[in-house]
Amino acid sequence: MPTLDDPRLLPLLLPIYVARSDGELSDADSEHLHDRPWHLELLEWRAAHQVAAPAARIKKRANENPAQRGVLNLMCDLHVLTRIEHDRGQLLEHGQNAAATSKAVRRPAIELSAESRAHARDLVDTFLIPDAALAAPIAR
Repeated sequence: MPTLDDPRLLPLLLPIYVARSDGELSDADSEHLHDRPWHLELLEWRAAHQVAAPAARIKKRANENPAQRGVLNLMCDLHVLTRIEHDRGQLLEHGQNAAATSKAVRRPAIELSAESRAHARDLVDTFLIPDAALAAPIAR
């Protein structure tokens, strides 16, 4: 795991900084790029954005298509449970989850995944995924 002073992080942080500064790179001097509070701010913003952006898209689609609200709620649950399952080691290490809960997350995630298959076409339509994307080899 790289530390915040690892130069390999710069390509990851700079696009975030550019997005936050409306494309202005005037603050991208060497001293500023090594500012720890700025690093923390960017990483916190990135983490929040990774949750908020998909949530906003799902909420927008649910408002546009109320009939799909139940399926979109299923997808939200599936997303959260799979993230919890994926990060369960870290959550356990930091006391954010109990061992029994950590083990219990896997079964509902698998069940929701199976349940979501029946709604695949509706989800494709709801999110306006073009047919060309469905024909791509990776979609098969």
